[in-house]
Amino acid sequence: MAARNIAGQQLPSGPGLRELLWPICFPDDPFEASSALPDLYDFALRRAPRQLSELLSRTFTVSECDLPEWYGRMLSMPWQRAYTLNIDDLELAVARRFSLPRAVRSVSFSAGESPNPAPVGTLEFVHLNGMLDETPVGLTFSPIQYAQRLASPDPVFRRVAAELVSSPFVFIGSP
Repeated sequence: MAARNIAGQQLPSGPGLRELLWPICFPDDPFEASSALPDLYDFALRRAPRQLSELLSRTFTVSECDLPEWYGRMLSMPWQRAYTLNIDDLELAVARRFSLPRAVRSVSFSAGESPNPAPVGTLEFVHLNGMLDETPVGLTFSPIQYAQRLASPDPVFRRVAAELVSSPFVFIGSP
């Protein structure tokens, strides 16, 4: 939550993203705080996919300027692999800003199991809900999208589950 996007704004959490999606969905209506993020995303995806894509790219492209140094230290740790639910490109901004001991390779769940494992000395950073370059269709936000993923084998989630029971892990995130 300490990172800022290319517009100089703090990256939004769920409630903030709901407010940003509202004008795409209901441009003439005042914001209703009770609206659910998955429903708004699904509606925006159907109503104005280009506008949604532009919003997501503008909002979740991280600026490397002013990144706190602890981001560099965090990605310098000898993680076996990193998983994130976020769609932002924070790891790439950190890699541009700081001299990390190893390269960072961003991977989306939609890529499935890669036949080419990450090269030795590379931190694989797996986006479990998709990446910005897949916006808006390739992201997973709504119940319909989660259901579509559940309907077919998901090798990435199998790997996550196996690693959770076989390797030490740390969860880092916001509430």
